Amino acid sequence: MGNKVIYSIDNVANLRQLAKFTSHMDKLEAGGKTLGNTIPCIGAYDSKLEVSFVSTEEDYKNHVVPYGFVDNQESVILLGPDNVAYLSDNLLHTSEYLGRMVQVNDYEDLDDEQGWTYRMDQNEYYHVST
Repeated sequence: MGNKVIYSIDNVANLRQLAKFTSHMDKLEAGGKTLGNTIPCIGAYDSKLEVSFVSTEEDYKNHVVPYGFVDNQESVILLGPDNVAYLSDNLLHTSEYLGRMVQVNDYEDLDDEQGWTYRMDQNEYYHVST
């Protein structure tokens, strides 16, 4: 499959906004209108915990961005082939090479990391390694 995007949504701590987003994506996935599943994650960005998601780049562009869910997001991570990670603006117009997204053994291995992602579906932690 193609590229993936790791992102959070605006006002993710607001239960109504979170429900609106998850319901939106669930209906699209149930109707077969997405290329993949949206995967809920937990992560850290600038040393702050947040709920985040992983979607295909196409689903992000077609079903997340146009509905205003990420209008105020400073950045997202675009994952290319072999998990090469790029820091991108919320519209995927610009990108900066970060390194490779790699799996780590457990949470303790993330102590010095500024950003990381925990994929609940895999029970695995990831961070960018340069």
